[in-house]
Parts: sequence; C-alpha cells; structure tokens
Amino acid sequence: MYGCSQRLERRRRNLVCDADHGRHPGPGEQKALGRQGNPNYRYYALAATQYGPSGDSTCNSSNGNTVASSCIFYDVSLGDIDAVCTGSTNCYTPSGANGVLSTSNSSYAPAYGATTGWDFATGIGSVNVYNLVMSWNTAGCRRCRSSPRTT
Repeated sequence: MYGCSQRLERRRRNLVCDADHGRHPGPGEQKALGRQGNPNYRYYALAATQYGPSGDSTCNSSNGNTVASSCIFYDVSLGDIDAVCTGSTNCYTPSGANGVLSTSNSSYAPAYGATTGWDFATGIGSVNVYNLVMSWNTAGCRRCRSSPRTT
C-alpha cells in the first residue's frame, strides 16, 4: 500500500531535485547527481532573507490577492493551534471528557498562536513553489550545496 506520507515525501524529493537542477533527472542521472541532503537549511536561509528581522508585510497571507508576486513563503499570521486534549496539563476542559489545548487549565488561553515570521503554529508559512524553485540556488547558507559532490 502506498500511503499519504510516502506520496508527500516523493513530492518533496521531486521538488528539491527540480529546484536544485532545474528539472527532474532521468533514470540514469539520479546516481550521478548524488544525494541532495536536508533541504531545511536552504528553506530557512530563504525565509530569513525574505522575512528579515521584522517580517515582510507584503508576503502576509492575509493580503489575499494583493500579496506580492515575489514571495517565496506566504506568512500565515492569524490563528493558533486548536487541538482536542484530555488530562490536566495545558488542557482547558470546561465540560465533558475532552478539552482544548490551552496555556491555562482554568480558562481558555490559546496555545501556540500564529505570529509574524516563524511560529509553532504555521512554521515559515505556505510556499509559492515557482518562486522557491527559481530562488533555490540563491540561498546564502553555509550548509547548502548548489551542485552535487564529486568524489
């Protein structure tokens, strides 16, 4: 059985390969190109460049259709993580057996709210795949490789 996580992982690998080489390699090229490694270094380098120290209001997803066309990531800055919980730690339960994730056990206080830039609720935001692919090799990070290793 081919599960959802396997399909998502395959799509992520294809995206990384497309971004690093401008296209998906043919069957004989994968070995020659070598491993791509962990893409997170590049994602976060690109996000740091885009958001800067105080965020980028032109790339806020709340702008809807007026969001800037150059954005690699769309910053999601509204909302929080709402999760059903049970127990007495970080779980507000006004009645019944199930509660909601909260920083208070006696009243509802949303946990992990979305903010400008990186946050626990939305990470670095949603991605504009075209802009990510076009900007992939411009990320200024120490651990990124822009070309495959040679031995």
